[in-house]
Amino acid sequence: MKCLEINGKYRSYPIIIGKGILNNLQNLEKYDKILILSNDRIGKLYFDKVIQSIGREDVFVFFISDGEKYKNFNTVNEIYDYMVTKNFSRKSLIITLGGGVVCDIGGFVAGTYMRGIDFIQIPTSLLAQVDASIGGKTAVNHKSGKNLIGLFNQPILVLIDIEFLETLPKEEFFSGMGEVIKHSLILYGKDKSYFNFLRDNCEQLLKLDEEKLIEMIEKSCFVKKKIVEKDEFEENERVFLNLGHTYAHIIEKSFGYGLISHGEAVSKGIIFELAMSGVKKREIDKIRSLFHLFHLNCEPISFCGNSFIETAKCDKKNSFENINFILFDENMNLRKEAVGIEEILRVNESFCDRYIK
Repeated sequence: MKCLEINGKYRSYPIIIGKGILNNLQNLEKYDKILILSNDRIGKLYFDKVIQSIGREDVFVFFISDGEKYKNFNTVNEIYDYMVTKNFSRKSLIITLGGGVVCDIGGFVAGTYMRGIDFIQIPTSLLAQVDASIGGKTAVNHKSGKNLIGLFNQPILVLIDIEFLETLPKEEFFSGMGEVIKHSLILYGKDKSYFNFLRDNCEQLLKLDEEKLIEMIEKSCFVKKKIVEKDEFEENERVFLNLGHTYAHIIEKSFGYGLISHGEAVSKGIIFELAMSGVKKREIDKIRSLFHLFHLNCEPISFCGNSFIETAKCDKKNSFENINFILFDENMNLRKEAVGIEEILRVNESFCDRYIK
């Protein structure tokens, strides 16, 4: 079992990583009610196990529909209505049990119900374990763009149990690897050891080797921990965690949320930003090959007409009408840069062999 501590400005909390660690759900007597928030797929698999770990009978459960398209205010209002009906108070607790959608919605509801109650994250997908459950970003989607409505809200505990990955569909594991590879590329200019670890241990990771899997998740969590502690509210360095995400959110909105996995969209976005940065083809091919090892189609798609620019303008990372991307410098270190429309369209056109209307 591994344990990291995230030290935030207003709250510090542990991230516990291991196998069969749900018994760490203890000392919850101070809460008058506990709500387990899950989706209708994961909840059926693990609800009884989590209840047993909590050791209380007065636990409520709310299942939301499974999928990114349900990460919206309609779902949030249904949860509010349920909590009000069941008389949840400011002394209540939410436990999220699920992937990124559940983690995001649960953190958002916890941060806004009665101006804020405690919550615990139990992420069940690789994507949620290395990204959504850590760092306090919570949000729901708006019809104009992904994660446009949200707040920073840190949990009191994150429990990452790799047993959940044994029932995770392979496609969702591959999607999570998109964020893992992104973490290795954040370090890439100064330290290629994490990138090399993923390449050298690909076979064991795909087989869910316990030791290698825990090591990988710990490494990714450590990358995010160091960045979040330096820049909790995304005023400077934390923006680098958005590597690949400007393009990813464009493609997710264009195809419809959930039709392309988040990890695949991020991998396409990273290749797009590498091309925009003018990185040499040999270096791009090296990075592309790592995505391919983990079965991620990282090839960007060329968009027709003005749809690309109009969708890009709705991204929440923009300001002063600029379209911001995370780019690489000549040493493969990251920088945020506002990119002109002509340059964006030029790079978009360079992928014209992969085209959608």
